[in-house]
Amino acid sequence: MKNILLNIVFAFCSLNLVAQVTPNFNYQGIAVDATGAAVQNGDVGLKFTISDALSNGNVLYSETQNATTTSIGYFSANVGEGNVESGSITTIDWALGSRFLTVEMDATGGTNYTFSNTTPFYSVPYAMATNTADVTLNPGRVGLPGDVGATGPTGATGATGPIGPIGGIAGPIGEAGPKGATGPTGPQGLPGASGGEEGPQGPPGDPGPPGNEGVGNSGLPGPKGATGPAGQAGLPGDQGPQGDPGPPSNEVGPIGPTGPVGPSGGAAGAPGPKGPTGEPGVKGPTGPTGVTGFSFAWNATPSSTVPTPSSTLNFYLDSGVNRADGKVGLRFYHQTLGWIDL
Repeated sequence: MKNILLNIVFAFCSLNLVAQVTPNFNYQGIAVDATGAAVQNGDVGLKFTISDALSNGNVLYSETQNATTTSIGYFSANVGEGNVESGSITTIDWALGSRFLTVEMDATGGTNYTFSNTTPFYSVPYAMATNTADVTLNPGRVGLPGDVGATGPTGATGATGPIGPIGGIAGPIGEAGPKGATGPTGPQGLPGASGGEEGPQGPPGDPGPPGNEGVGNSGLPGPKGATGPAGQAGLPGDQGPQGDPGPPSNEVGPIGPTGPVGPSGGAAGAPGPKGPTGEPGVKGPTGPTGVTGFSFAWNATPSSTVPTPSSTLNFYLDSGVNRADGKVGLRFYHQTLGWIDL
């Protein structure tokens, strides 16, 4: 259900302040739905609660009642004349602190209140506290707010205050802090400029005298060394090619001896006796009566008119007008298929 918004026109009318103040006051409002459309000519359910705080306060009085809206959604209700749920409006001490009014509404006229609004009481209801007044007051409706007054003149600038005292004596200088960690190595500098140019190559020196190229005598052969240990076995060689097939053999092996003949079977048994003849079966039920036969005159004259079938007429000789082949012939009437050419 859409939430119902309530535009409040809050007014208190005709508070008769004599020896005893009337505790009731008038509440007026306009009920509109969530789209801003007025709830027109409808019955709305209302609940009024007076408490001592804007939220979570003590409930001093609570009542429910119904009101009827006009074509623009306007309604009016006298708080204090509804169905009392708790407290008494006559025992509320209006002079003892602030008072707040909570209004709840069910736009369908029931008690399923889907809207709630809390507002403080202002000066007019607190006139109820003047129970001792000796005059009858009949105040009219609250007038429109007056125009905003002109801005007053700017006040004179105040004298400059005295200078405040200087702050306390400075504290002693603290000890030097520990040495900080070594920073990272900076980037390498650019390479320096190259040295002077290379000097010219000197002249080649004179060749030295040739040496003696003698060849020494060959030495005697040394003794034969001991035989070394046997080496590890080599890997197996690849498989050789398949050899040529041998010459075919024409010899046939000898035939083995024939085994002995097994013994013959026993003699044939005599035929068994003939069994007794069975009893005749039970007679089956009589089948249904067949359809009534028909009579047909072979000397009938072919007809071009289809007759009306009946229990005694389900054949006729057609002249060919109604048959599919256009020839003279018999036609039979089937209860499901109708007339069938024979």
